[in-house]
Amino acid sequence: MLLLLMGVAAAGVIAMLFPPSPRVFIIAAIWFAGCLVPLVLAQASRIPDPLSLSDAMDFAGAAALHLSLAVYASTAIRVSASPAPTPPIRERAGWRAVVGAVALVAAWCAWIVALEGRLTVFTAALVGNVLLSALGGLGGATLVAGLRARHRNDPLGGLLAGLAAASAAASGIPPAAALSVGFAAGIVAVMSGARGGVVRPRSWIRPTGMGALIGLLAVGVLDVRSGFFFTGQPTAVIAQLVLVAVAIVVPAALGAVGGLIGRGGTGAASASEPSA
Repeated sequence: MLLLLMGVAAAGVIAMLFPPSPRVFIIAAIWFAGCLVPLVLAQASRIPDPLSLSDAMDFAGAAALHLSLAVYASTAIRVSASPAPTPPIRERAGWRAVVGAVALVAAWCAWIVALEGRLTVFTAALVGNVLLSALGGLGGATLVAGLRARHRNDPLGGLLAGLAAASAAASGIPPAAALSVGFAAGIVAVMSGARGGVVRPRSWIRPTGMGALIGLLAVGVLDVRSGFFFTGQPTAVIAQLVLVAVAIVVPAALGAVGGLIGRGGTGAASASEPSA
């Protein structure tokens, strides 16, 4: 239920990625009804599950929320060729950026704990893995941003990628693995996310999706209970690959439909706004 409620908020985010029009509600509804709801219900064994998605590990809905949203929104934006609804925002540094980042991490930790449903002896370890993954994402992004000047505003994308990776993997991997997975996600986020000295609202979709992708794949290898590294069995890896495939293929197909719906009323794409 919490994942579905969060999905309502995520659908609102999708609507904000397109110029104001009644069509945006249809575009958002397609993702919610066609991507999020089936994935959440299949993983919870509430609907027929011929692909055994319920066997995959995804503690906080990284596939249903982050990966499927990123794929769906990116595809819809490309197909619709729509301009960005808002102009780029100048990057802000200093204490405001720090406060915003801390608030984001705190909210993400609260969300993870809420999904667990109760405080247990494992809660501290769970929150610790979220923090380590976020720190790793920030570190990976900062490292590459320092080496490549054109990525100078990307550390926030790395932070988001680390948090998205933690959504999949925080409950089942060792602390060192959480830090490493976040670090890898941060590096990928820099290479695929926002560039230049401005923040474009659409530019954070891909880093979050890439972070979720890395976390979903990593947990199949590094989960202490059934991961390939600890058991030598490929079962968990295969289950994760199936979940990732579904969370990419279905949103991509539906995103094309959503993009066609949005194409009629959005006009030509802005030359200065890159696709998500």
